[in-house]
Amino acid sequence: FLLIWIGMLGAAYAYRQGSHLGIDLLANKLAAPGQQRLHRIVHIVCLLFAASVLVVGGGSLVSMTWELKQYSAAIGLPIAYVYSVIPASGVLISLFAVAAIINGSAERED
Repeated sequence: FLLIWIGMLGAAYAYRQGSHLGIDLLANKLAAPGQQRLHRIVHIVCLLFAASVLVVGGGSLVSMTWELKQYSAAIGLPIAYVYSVIPASGVLISLFAVAAIINGSAERED
């Protein structure tokens, strides 16, 4: 179960560092202002995904597994503890996306 936590928190860290897998074919063909707009759109889409799927969906998954009192058969750990990394990483990715959107607009003003 630790591998799930490491993977989800690692995904948030990779998003923050900008080292997550991405395709830049279109971005490389655009001029600098177009690249900035495209990056902003990408961060907005990531924010919407993280907030809706990871935070809201993950939160309801944690709530459901907690109410159903599901436990791991192997170690007896509540599955809600394992799944709680999903909304936690969603919150982190959402915060990082908001910071990237704000910093992107601040860089454009300079």
